[in-house]
Amino acid sequence: MTYSDRERLRAKVVHLCKEGKLTKHGRNLSVAGTAKELRISRSLVTKLLDEATRLGEIETRVNMPRVLGLQNKLIDKYNLEDCVVVMVGVPLSGTAEPDEEKELCINHIARAGAGYLRKLIRRSKGSVSVGLSGGETLQRLVMEIEPIPEMECELKVFPLSVSKGTKYVDVSPDTCVGILVARLSPRERQTEVSGFSFNAPSLFPSEDDKKSCLQNNPVIRDLFNQALNVDYCVVGCGDLSEGSRMYNALKAGDIDVDSLKEVGGAVGDIADQFFDEKGNPVTFDNLNKRIIAVPLEKLREKANSRHHRVIMVAGGTERKAKALRSALNHQDGPAFDTLITDTRTAERLAADPTS
Repeated sequence: MTYSDRERLRAKVVHLCKEGKLTKHGRNLSVAGTAKELRISRSLVTKLLDEATRLGEIETRVNMPRVLGLQNKLIDKYNLEDCVVVMVGVPLSGTAEPDEEKELCINHIARAGAGYLRKLIRRSKGSVSVGLSGGETLQRLVMEIEPIPEMECELKVFPLSVSKGTKYVDVSPDTCVGILVARLSPRERQTEVSGFSFNAPSLFPSEDDKKSCLQNNPVIRDLFNQALNVDYCVVGCGDLSEGSRMYNALKAGDIDVDSLKEVGGAVGDIADQFFDEKGNPVTFDNLNKRIIAVPLEKLREKANSRHHRVIMVAGGTERKAKALRSALNHQDGPAFDTLITDTRTAERLAADPTS
């Protein structure tokens, strides 16, 4: 396909989703429906939509009052410091939420998160530290972040938890740290960007074994203490639905995920710390305390501090929205102060749980 052919196809897709509406005979079309309409693959539709949005060819400004309303509603409802709701060029249709539409949402959320973090770093001076969780959205976020030629701070980047073995190593906290350091390392070394990782097991047999590891390994202990005290945290929200990355990673680690959910009440995780439908840390099998990870209460403490920021980047599916709602509903407030998500997820979070 020549470039002009691709432009023509993209123009057809843009025409279909003019002003955010992909319609035919009065009905909304999904990515799959658009692919069928244009007789092209669904993956190509997703790529063309992403290109068109990036190039500004899909108009979203007509919906900005709606977006701003959602942002303000979520800030007020959940007592957040800030909220960014991103428009996706095609409305999600139906309840199945096709993979292509989910991918489009994740790409937009990640791009908005990258811009948000870049702005925080660019405005910083002196020594600044950033902590990252793992996950698909975080991995795309650090891939999207642009270099900061005018950066005036010395930056240190830490994982917020130990990577879980070799499964999904491409989206592990260590990988996200490495990518961010590579993206932001200046060519002329007037400022320094450093990344760190924990050389420790991902899960200990007991809490005492974890404590012993920290006590007997000063390097790991020092790194963990620095991770506990980072200035900015960027986290994702994992859901435990069967087939999700977190579900499969836990299964690969011989963790009884079904009991964790059914007996322990776990509905999701933030930086490998599991929580229930009320946002409380899960106590099942003492799992949270057997992992080297920044605890949820520490993240909550940072979220309530004027000197730190905890930025949540998540969305794209109904399952993710349910986990996010639980995290937001903690009686003392969520373990993050800023939420970056998509319009559909924002609408779900803004609505009454029974609606």
